[in-house]
Amino acid sequence: MKVIIDSAVEYKPKPLNLDKRGLVMVEALSNICHYPPCKEYIVPPKRKYCSAAHQKETARQAYDTRRVDEDLSLDDKIKREQERLSTREDTRVLQQLQRTAAKRKEYIQVLREVITSFEPSKLIRPTNLKKDVAEVSWSIDLSDWQVGQYTPIQSTGGMYEQTTQVAKNQLDKIWEAIQSIFAVEIGGGRKRLRELWLNFIGDLVDGDCLRPSQARAIDSTVTQQTIEVADLAALFIRRCLTLPGIEIIYIDMVGGNHDRTSSKPGNASLGELDFVDTYAWLIGHWLDRIFVDEPRVQIKVWDTFYGYKTFGGLNHAFEHGASFRGGAGSYGGIPWYPISNAATKYGDMLGSVDVVHMGHFHQPAVLPLGQSGWVFMNGALPVSSQFIQSSFKSLRAPMQWLIEYNLKHKFINNFHPLYADVGQFVKHGEVWADDFKGPEITQG
Repeated sequence: MKVIIDSAVEYKPKPLNLDKRGLVMVEALSNICHYPPCKEYIVPPKRKYCSAAHQKETARQAYDTRRVDEDLSLDDKIKREQERLSTREDTRVLQQLQRTAAKRKEYIQVLREVITSFEPSKLIRPTNLKKDVAEVSWSIDLSDWQVGQYTPIQSTGGMYEQTTQVAKNQLDKIWEAIQSIFAVEIGGGRKRLRELWLNFIGDLVDGDCLRPSQARAIDSTVTQQTIEVADLAALFIRRCLTLPGIEIIYIDMVGGNHDRTSSKPGNASLGELDFVDTYAWLIGHWLDRIFVDEPRVQIKVWDTFYGYKTFGGLNHAFEHGASFRGGAGSYGGIPWYPISNAATKYGDMLGSVDVVHMGHFHQPAVLPLGQSGWVFMNGALPVSSQFIQSSFKSLRAPMQWLIEYNLKHKFINNFHPLYADVGQFVKHGEVWADDFKGPEITQG
């Protein structure tokens, strides 16, 4: 018995299964019924046939076909197999075309919905940028110059050296950095700088009596160091007065532990007798007398270990950083937790503080304070010292902080490190070079 498919029967497909958007569901398009006369889509969970009746009819036809094949000759069997393969290939091609057509229909429907629902945004007329000049103020943290420190290069393994002359060259380099920043930030005419705050926060001299071994680590006595620092600080102030547009320079001075006049520390590690028992207090009053006839310079020498000031629209507190113990909560020799805790306590003591400035640790850093405040830890001019190098194996590029404040909005615009590299230390990795000769100092 030979099965003949009547192709003259008109095919009317059933409605497709649609989702909420009216799109053809992907599951309904995965295949069509394997019963040859049927072209219905298979709806899951069915896999090959649209109904059980078509599955039974297909099985019956296959059985009849096998019976017929037994009575056929070899040529008839070959012809029969060719017809079967041709029918299967036609079915596969039809299925592929139907799936492609259904997917194309779905894509077209999605595009129509997207294009129909799209609403172009309204055009906004661009406004002209304001050409107002921003009023800014600058503060410069100056600490840990350690003028007088003498660290010969042979005692550091060829890594660095420090002398009074190196410190002088470094201050020249810092002034060059200030000029460069001024040319970029202020020279363009978009900002106006009227006020400058020079915040001297201790350890400008290295001292000579903190410990017995310090006598071998200085190149001048503390009295000579004091004269040198007074001259260097005065020169620095006079240079700042030459910046175009500067109307006033505020100067604050507090002492540090290296500034004390005796080996025995008093409160806050300052002078043994009083907070004013420091060479920083003496230098501050010398500067006050030097600039007594300069109305643009206002100097305040604090008689305590800390100071506070409103500048740039923000409240500031500052100290050297030797007033609190730093043993607990430290990492790499830096007591990060005590620093943050001390800055928070300044807010409790003074009512509110936006910015806290410290030196002492020779580690420049910027830490968060409360919701929107900042703690600025200043760097130092010496790259290291024999104590720091032997205890912590640490070298740090010399620098001081320059901070810019927006007077209108009362926040910090940005801050710049003032690097003081004059070739007095070896850069990272240079010691392994075959032609390593040590640092080469640039003379000022």
